[in-house]
Order: sequence, then structure tokens, then C-alpha cells
Amino acid sequence: MWAEFEAVTPAILGGLVSAISRAMKDVASVTGDFPRMADFAKWSIAAAPALGFSGEDFIKAYATNRNKSVLHALDESPIYLPLHRLLEDGDFRGTTKELLYSLVYRTGNMTVREGGLPPNARALSSALERLIPNLRADGVTVRHLGRDPVKRVRILEISKERTPKEIAAKQRTEEQINDAIASKSCQRFLKDVLRDGPLKTERRSTNGRTSNADAER
Repeated sequence: MWAEFEAVTPAILGGLVSAISRAMKDVASVTGDFPRMADFAKWSIAAAPALGFSGEDFIKAYATNRNKSVLHALDESPIYLPLHRLLEDGDFRGTTKELLYSLVYRTGNMTVREGGLPPNARALSSALERLIPNLRADGVTVRHLGRDPVKRVRILEISKERTPKEIAAKQRTEEQINDAIASKSCQRFLKDVLRDGPLKTERRSTNGRTSNADAER
């Protein structure tokens, strides 16, 4: 293997020297909007023709690689999936402690430990701060709104960019929920709960279902 490598070493070094020479010649003329690590991008675009591909090819490959890195970082974070589920219901606004409770609920567990989440609000805040650049690339924005004037606690807002299709689907869901709440059966149930309490109402509903089943038999 080393013998094969040594045989092509002159060609490799020659290619690198040619790329560096081409980059030094053309880097000053490279303009445009660049991703992060702009200097690296400019020099790579300038060197690209000497390596057999175009600057556009480099930008596409670089963007693809960055997207994979972002997705990997998000997938590895224990807070991303429950946060994604939370934002499906709408944007979040509240304290970090409230966010932690909301994320625990979205994991389907009863405690922070069961959900594998940060153990407290401070740890969650640190994890969220580290994830902000990756969340931004995924269309999620985290904003710190300062302290609540009454409770004197820090408030944050987490929002997600939504496609027209997602917005329309959310509106349909809200309309279906509103229609269900406005239905006569739901209104009657709510009146019973307010009058008799939830336990007695549930007991009466259960007895009614049992009676109906006996009648059918």
C-alpha cells in the first residue's frame, strides 16, 4: 500500500501546488455571499478549477456537508425531538423551567430523568444555548425577551418557520378542535362537569355506556 502511495505522491503534491497557485492568483476576485468560515470558502472556490471542479460544485458540497452536521447535532441532542413536537403545537413563550416541563410531557414520561432531559432549568438553558446555531439552520429561532416585569423571571421565545402547507394543516386542526368544542355533546358534557364535577360526570358517562351495551346484547 505504501509503495502505491509513494508512486502517486509527486502527482498529489503537484496537484496541491497547482491548487494553491491558482487560489493565490484568483482569490482576490472571488466575491459573493459565503457560508460560515468565509475565508476557507473563498480560497476553496478560487482553487477549485485547478482541482477539476467549479466553485459552485464546492459550495453545493460544502452546504450538503454542513446540513448533515447540523442534522447529526440535532439528532444527538435529547431536547431536539421533544422540542420539535412542542413546536408542532405552536410557538413557545415562557420560562426555561416551563419549557422543561413542556419537554418532559412531550417525551411521554412523567419525570425529567425518565425522558433523558437536562436535570434542571439551568442545565436546559446551557444545552439550548449550545444548540441555537443548529436550531437556526433548521428554521427554529430562540429569542431572549428579558425579565417579566411582574414575576421577575427570564422569558424566552422559541418559534419555527412554517411552510404554507404546515400553516394550512395547523389551521384545519384548530378549526376541527373548535368545531368539536362547539358541538352539542361537548357543550352538554362541559355543563355537567361544571355542575357535578369531573368524577361524578365520568361515572355517569361510564354507567350510560354500560347500559347501552347491555341493551344491545
